[in-house]
Amino acid sequence: MGLLGSNKRTRLPFIILSSTHRYDGRIQWMGGDMAKRPRRISPEAVSTFAFGLLIVVTTQCVSSGGPATSPSSAVPSTRASSSSASGLAPIHGKYSPSIDPANFVTTIDNPYWPLKPGTAFHYEGVRGTTRQTDDEVVTHKTKQILGITSTVVRDTVSEHGAPVERTFDWYAQDRQGNVWYMGEDSFELKDGHFVKASDSWESGVDGAQPGIIMPANPQPDDAYRQEY
Repeated sequence: MGLLGSNKRTRLPFIILSSTHRYDGRIQWMGGDMAKRPRRISPEAVSTFAFGLLIVVTTQCVSSGGPATSPSSAVPSTRASSSSASGLAPIHGKYSPSIDPANFVTTIDNPYWPLKPGTAFHYEGVRGTTRQTDDEVVTHKTKQILGITSTVVRDTVSEHGAPVERTFDWYAQDRQGNVWYMGEDSFELKDGHFVKASDSWESGVDGAQPGIIMPANPQPDDAYRQEY
């Protein structure tokens, strides 16, 4: 996982030209700009929450109904507490996050990144000079990881109208509202066929550890691991 607006593995930065969110219910705004989930760049990725890293030219939202809402009612800042992203997934020292299945819920309703089954995210951008689209669908499927019910998100990156990468990402939310990145099963196009990507990983397997993909109350300059 990398920073906002970067793609997986060795790709160049992915600049979002436009994005459309289709929700079953309401439209969710991300502080004025639509936030795209970060993409992976290394097995031990570190995220710094910096809104200015993503250049958004056009943002569109489409909803099947319901009023627009703002995340301004999010939980007050708890940066200094052990439940903050920086405290739960620190970037310094030995990384060994405390994961208690009893502290997780089955619904991901973080106001900055709700993952309601049936929700679809569509992004358009460029990789270098090549136009890309990224379509993410929150499925109704779940996967048990470390004893935690994780939501499965299907992610398809396409170039020239044809898919070049297909990934199943796994996410879970704790009771404090932090969304954890539990792993991914990724496939990339090689010689006309999709093959399992070497950077596929699952928390609890071969030493892999989960990280936080979206804090409950993100703050500028927050630093935390997204995966390990």
